[in-house]
Amino acid sequence: MIDNTNVTKAVRAKYIHLLQQHGYAIHCYYFKADVDRSLAWNSSRSGRDQIPKVGILDAYKRLQIPERSEGFDAMYQMEFLDGKFIAKVWEHEV
Repeated sequence: MIDNTNVTKAVRAKYIHLLQQHGYAIHCYYFKADVDRSLAWNSSRSGRDQIPKVGILDAYKRLQIPERSEGFDAMYQMEFLDGKFIAKVWEHEV
């Protein structure tokens, strides 16, 4: 599992290419960007767990929505419902 923000297609392409070479199924879990909620959650963190506000805003600015054509075998959009993240099959194409 690659647990990273991977906001650009170029960054994702490196991982996707490597995984395809080794025959792995590639699943995308997309957490819809919500800057206000991200900043609120981040403000409740402390010490090293808190991300500088500029880091959150910069990642949001660079975000390129994932597309199946990048090489994903399955895509899921994560929704936050009743205090939990729920994965829903995502058929989105930009």
